[in-house]
Amino acid sequence: MKPLRSFIELNREMWRDILNLYLPTPKSQVDDFLNITREKVAYYQPKIEDMCELSLGKIYVKDDSSKLYDDAIKIAREGIHERCWSLGRVPSKSDLKFAEIEALVISSLFTVPLYLYNTLRGANMKYANNTVYVCFYPSCRFMDHDFKERKNRLDHTVVHELSHAVWEKCNPNIINLKEFFNEGRIWMEGFASYCAQEYFANLYPEGVKKDFHLAGVYKKGKNKIEGLVKSHGKEVVLEIPKRWREFSNITN
Repeated sequence: MKPLRSFIELNREMWRDILNLYLPTPKSQVDDFLNITREKVAYYQPKIEDMCELSLGKIYVKDDSSKLYDDAIKIAREGIHERCWSLGRVPSKSDLKFAEIEALVISSLFTVPLYLYNTLRGANMKYANNTVYVCFYPSCRFMDHDFKERKNRLDHTVVHELSHAVWEKCNPNIINLKEFFNEGRIWMEGFASYCAQEYFANLYPEGVKKDFHLAGVYKKGKNKIEGLVKSHGKEVVLEIPKRWREFSNITN
């Protein structure tokens, strides 16, 4: 009976792990991880600001499930302001309320397909809207449902995302979709990858792992940044967000 009991217990653990992968992450676990991420942001943000001599402003940390609504409300409000100003009037409370309803409808329509897309994509974190969005999709929990590996990478990941904030502060001009799906994303991700592993390397506490394997646009982009640093010196790094198109013509 003892081997049978051991077999049943083993299978019970296996099924528990499988269920943990596909069931929603417990709210307590989500809140704990978000709080840890906020602590990391609070630790690294002032150090990065001092080193770059700029202010990143208030940076929030949220569950990625709120990003769709945040994006929708931002676009809706910008549209409302543009329409009202074109008519020569200030947006009213009713106008802004309509923008909220519009954003709610749009986010409701796209919630399921975007959830499926994010599940397949497997991103851990994203930066947008002055916010670090933390993902809790099944793909993020695969083989790591307790987030032990994510915690091991957390310092590096947070600095990577804050580097995107640095990019936006150095160049507030929006990269259009065509550029983003071509050279733009390579330069943005390469910049953030180089900053996280090299430029801000002295900001990590002793013993924190900062060098992780890079692939795809991250590796390709970092190689571009390293080439520029080799030829122009490290002082070129903060010029890249403003001059990446110029540098792209040189390096291609």
